[in-house]
Amino acid sequence: HVEGQYGWKRTSRPDSRAEVPGGFDYEMRCKSWRWNAGAVYKLGKRHALQLDFVSDDYEYGYDYEVATKAYAIGDYVMKKQQHYYEGELKGIFHFQEQSTTIVGADYRNDFLNAQTGNVHNHVYTLAGYAQHEQPLLPKLKATMGLRYSYHEMFGHVVTPKVAMMYTIIGDATNPTLIARGTYSRGFRSPGLDELYYHYNTYLRGVSTITVGNKDLKAEQSNYFSLSMEYNTPLLSVSLTGYANAISDMIVKQYIPVDETSLLALRQEFPEITDAQAARIDHYGKYTNSDRGRVYGVQVNLSAQPFAGLTLTGNYSYTYARTETDGHWEALERSIRNTATLGAHYQHRWGHYLLGINLNGRLQSKTYYGGKYENAPGFGIWSIHTTHDYDGWKWAELQPSIGIDNLFNRVDRRIDSDTRRYALYSPGRMLVVGLKVRFKQQGKK
Repeated sequence: HVEGQYGWKRTSRPDSRAEVPGGFDYEMRCKSWRWNAGAVYKLGKRHALQLDFVSDDYEYGYDYEVATKAYAIGDYVMKKQQHYYEGELKGIFHFQEQSTTIVGADYRNDFLNAQTGNVHNHVYTLAGYAQHEQPLLPKLKATMGLRYSYHEMFGHVVTPKVAMMYTIIGDATNPTLIARGTYSRGFRSPGLDELYYHYNTYLRGVSTITVGNKDLKAEQSNYFSLSMEYNTPLLSVSLTGYANAISDMIVKQYIPVDETSLLALRQEFPEITDAQAARIDHYGKYTNSDRGRVYGVQVNLSAQPFAGLTLTGNYSYTYARTETDGHWEALERSIRNTATLGAHYQHRWGHYLLGINLNGRLQSKTYYGGKYENAPGFGIWSIHTTHDYDGWKWAELQPSIGIDNLFNRVDRRIDSDTRRYALYSPGRMLVVGLKVRFKQQGKK
């Protein structure tokens, strides 16, 4: 199979020239392109090999609408490009009844080209993994996995995972009430921006300086969760509690500026003028905190009141903190309360299948550290439709059309020294797509 998705967006900032005197001379243009391809080769009725490849590209830049000293009207200046490529080969085997063994290998390469941050680098990761799911008792099933990763900069790491599932009501093939417990060891290497960022901008009399840290350590974590799930043909409900203990958590630290550090910053960023330097009182730098703690509860519901209609609702409460030198504070960009709501409807007329999806996301304020204010919460809704036609022997077509940000929700706060965003949407957007699935010998 091959699937592709392309997006293009051109938008004025909320504080553009049309709304704020002396505002920006440009509009922001964003482009994204994602495609994936894959194949499955069946080894008899019980085993299969699967190959997948994903490419994900994103770019944004400025379209100048006013002539400046450096740019003419219509000039486009690229500010940031991100490329992500991943290839995965895995084998799925059923050597015994009710058991599944998965063995695979994964290659990933991340590229970052950020003009504003002075980053032009990439890093690759190689990984091999194995996972086995096996009943231990008539109502007890275990899943055990092990992943080996080699990171180009941070070397070798092995991360295990163990999960147990016990059926309280029902049996292994038709469980109604089940309990789960999970432990996994985690590893996250620093991002290219966290390692290499070298960013300085001066807008509306405010300097924003962020520097990376090549001495960062990779994060290590221990994750535990317990959950209960209730499933019937009409209703599914799950409740999960979890705790994640993280060592060497990567955070952005806001460092006050004194005469010595200001001199060092001006040597590092020679474009800073005397007038700008007089207003700099802090800068941001990525560092490792001593530890982080994330605790949370999740509730998921799904109901099918009648054939073709599925209703979903999910709620998450997250309490995330980080500690540095004995001082605890809210994790930057953490959100305490998040809810998603959805309605999905499908109906078929012959070879034509209609799909309608209504989705909403609601969240409370986003926490920021240092001198910055917290970003306000918001609710945003989208509706999408798919139109699947399966009347040809050689291919199946699925055009789609929808509206993101249905009610045109935009964060229109006026610029300030302490403003931060959680909602970046420029407003209501029309989304159009097309998927083509090719068939072989009359089969998908």
